[in-house]
Amino acid sequence: MEVHLDHTQLAELALARETPEEPYAETTHLLRCAHCRTELDALRRVVEAVRAASPALPLVPPPEHIWDAVAEDVSRET
Repeated sequence: MEVHLDHTQLAELALARETPEEPYAETTHLLRCAHCRTELDALRRVVEAVRAASPALPLVPPPEHIWDAVAEDVSRET
């Protein structure tokens, strides 16, 4: 059974970031693995869509109850 590239490796490649750990191995794997190429292509489309989104759109803060729920979850974890 062949081991595929993990999500972090694929995300770094989709973002066109240099991956210091064995970039040659990743490229070689992509040449022979249709599954990983498909995953990488999908991630690249997402990256392109996000980069093309209008930065002029205003950011809307979440409702206060969302922040309360986050704070409660964090306090339970600590």
